[in-house]
Amino acid sequence: MKKLRLLTPLLISAVWLGVALPGSTALARPIDDPSTALSAPILSVQPDVFTLLTEVATPTIQTRTLNIANATPSTVLTWTIVVTPSPAFTPTVKPISGTNAASVTVQIDASPIAVTGTYTASLIITADPTTTVGSPITIPINVIAVDRLYRSYLPVLNKSNPPPLTNTGTLTFGLAFVSSAEAPASNDRYQHAMTLSATFNRWPMYWPNIETHPITQPRVFDWSKQDANIIADINHGMTDVPILMLTPIGLDTAGSRTAPQPKVGDGLRLRMSGQSINSITAPSSQGSPPQGLTLSVFTDSTDTPGAGKAINPNNRWAYFVNAAVTRFMPGGVLAQARGWTNGQGIRYWEIWNEEDLDQFFSGTSTDYARLLKVAYLSAKQADPNATIVFGGMAHFQRPNWLDGVLNVIATDPVSTTYHGFMDAVASHNYAWAWQTFGYLYQDRSRLDNHGLTNVKLWLTETGVPVCDDPAPLANPPIVPFCPSPLRATMSEQADFVIQTMTYAAWLNTEVSIWFNLYDDCGNDSSYDAFGLVRNPPITSLCPITVRPATPRDGTPRASFDAYTTTIQLLSGAQPYWRDRRTGTTTDWTGGNQEIFAFKHPSSGQRVVAMWTRYYVTDTVTLTATSSWALLILPDGTSSTIHPTNGVYTISLSAATNAMTPTGDGSAPIGGSPRIVVENDPAVTP
Repeated sequence: MKKLRLLTPLLISAVWLGVALPGSTALARPIDDPSTALSAPILSVQPDVFTLLTEVATPTIQTRTLNIANATPSTVLTWTIVVTPSPAFTPTVKPISGTNAASVTVQIDASPIAVTGTYTASLIITADPTTTVGSPITIPINVIAVDRLYRSYLPVLNKSNPPPLTNTGTLTFGLAFVSSAEAPASNDRYQHAMTLSATFNRWPMYWPNIETHPITQPRVFDWSKQDANIIADINHGMTDVPILMLTPIGLDTAGSRTAPQPKVGDGLRLRMSGQSINSITAPSSQGSPPQGLTLSVFTDSTDTPGAGKAINPNNRWAYFVNAAVTRFMPGGVLAQARGWTNGQGIRYWEIWNEEDLDQFFSGTSTDYARLLKVAYLSAKQADPNATIVFGGMAHFQRPNWLDGVLNVIATDPVSTTYHGFMDAVASHNYAWAWQTFGYLYQDRSRLDNHGLTNVKLWLTETGVPVCDDPAPLANPPIVPFCPSPLRATMSEQADFVIQTMTYAAWLNTEVSIWFNLYDDCGNDSSYDAFGLVRNPPITSLCPITVRPATPRDGTPRASFDAYTTTIQLLSGAQPYWRDRRTGTTTDWTGGNQEIFAFKHPSSGQRVVAMWTRYYVTDTVTLTATSSWALLILPDGTSSTIHPTNGVYTISLSAATNAMTPTGDGSAPIGGSPRIVVENDPAVTP
């Protein structure tokens, strides 16, 4: 076994940054004159940008290769490289001149960099004759200096293999609560998210926290905390997914005004605490439909959008949604104030959270259908390119919620004109890995049955807390115990990561988000630890005065490496085939072996993920499509395997998690996955 580093102290990542891959070339400019192209040399280079990460505290010298080529081999070109240094560092280049094809060594010494930030130098490549197409070419060298660089481990395919896997599909990964308006992120949090390349950050935008005096100061919004969070996220390359939710007291229509404001995560707390789902006798009034919801969206007394139309100020929900989108959209109020001109801003808006739980929404399916319609029309009036996401459903209290809302929407004569008032539908799933498949498959079927085949699937919360790691919050410290219902060991949490995300990828889910990046305040402020990363030793987020020392050390769990592996192997993956085999055990309906194959047309590779569904070991016999493959474990360690008589034989460990009942004898979390990456001649661009 070998554990290979994808992130070294100084990193160039062509895959994540969209750089030209081996076998392709980058041209500085298009060929304007076809007749010139027939006779003139063509200068090409790869990669066309270098981006590196370095730690300020422990800088290193790293060497990279720049490949120069002449795409017209019948002619000759001579090239020369000039270095434009950064104020902080000067690259060393050898050789600086040559003829036709060559490999150039580029060495970057980051030791002069003493302050975090991004520093840029460049290489300018000029060719003779002067008719050379593509000359000159400028190659930026970006060095991102951070306080601390977190290591993760992934398989690196050796030189005889095709180029690394590239993101050719639509699946994007994200995290819940990298930051939020109420809890801004530290640099460490951002660095962990950047290491994962899980770029979507889902967090709540609570209406009552923004319009704090809805009766005495109506339509007066304090966006200061939201502004600060979004600016920080954008500066760190995150894509925000705010959840527009809750009703200010004074605009409420039901519930208790003294009950605590529901928070994202409360629905899971209710389920995991062992309480009855009907035990909340007095939900907060902030979970009620707002007053004025049935009033027209626009001032002309209609719900019909049109150029120049104004939002009806008496429909307070419409006014709030429109104000939020107007402020934070690309080119909106905040973008103009910040001078953003490259599309920075928010495009994705989730409408409420777990509205199928009384804890969050006391209205009916008719009320939510209206809430969604008003939000859709109000948001699109400000930003036609906004993506509106049907709020993530918990499923367990009102399992037919989506169908009920879709049935109401179907009665609206303009719903087909406006995409059913949604661009995506979100679901949540915890503890049972295979339930991700069940919920998303059910969502897809219901959407298709209503003619909404173009509405995407999102998974905006999924996870399982660990029970074999000391409490994130307890005072005095509590060492959690296993078994514990709806929970898992740290190794099982890592298995859950790969399985839940594999199910989502197979169903062409557009966005999948893990809950949570850190433990933060846990699920019930006592002992649930959902994080890919343990809390740091000191945090101001959680209401305790004596903080346990260990393991609150800010270190990643095994699930962090598993998520890194998943993102690398499934980003852009396309479903290929699926097989649920009986394997060596023949007693179970549906089989013990869960096998999913994905293809990456850009690299000509297939990725096959497999695990057991029951509490026995098993052996997979997989027909080979190449003379060798990589066998990858959840933590990213890999080994080369070779087929015997055209078949790989792969051992699968038994499932171990028995803490949560399933009803059919299968495990809530399957056995530790094994992943095979292999060339496949049938996978073509």
